Amino acid sequence: MIEVDRNGKETLNAPAQLKAARKMSDGKIVGFNHQNGVVQMDSSGQILTTTQVFCGGGGHNEVTDSGHVLALSPGNGNIIEFDADGKEVGHYDYQGAMYGFRLPGGHTFVTHESQTEYLELDENWKLVKSTSLDVPTMKVKKH
Repeated sequence: MIEVDRNGKETLNAPAQLKAARKMSDGKIVGFNHQNGVVQMDSSGQILTTTQVFCGGGGHNEVTDSGHVLALSPGNGNIIEFDADGKEVGHYDYQGAMYGFRLPGGHTFVTHESQTEYLELDENWKLVKSTSLDVPTMKVKKH
């Protein structure tokens, strides 16, 4: 994992092999690694904890503003939200779930591996609507 500033200067080079990561406002980093582990690092990139989670993997994962991990598994057919300690806090079964994105209001968009539809889930993981897409789309971030 490498972090660079606006001028392209490297400011952090951490050895962690991550699928997704985000620096939190306190400087700590939360990530999701290739072995389906939720990783917490200090601001210098040193690993503090790694918690293995069962989620299948294979999708495109996201770390939210709150430090939670949205882990997707097209094969297992789900999206699972884990907190920074690896505890499951939300789950939705959706065969082909490819990419998840949390909106500021708490809703979550989930695209399908076919890239022809996405779901909107509310903050309680209930389906709000399904939307067909006219062109193949991997990631949907807002309406």
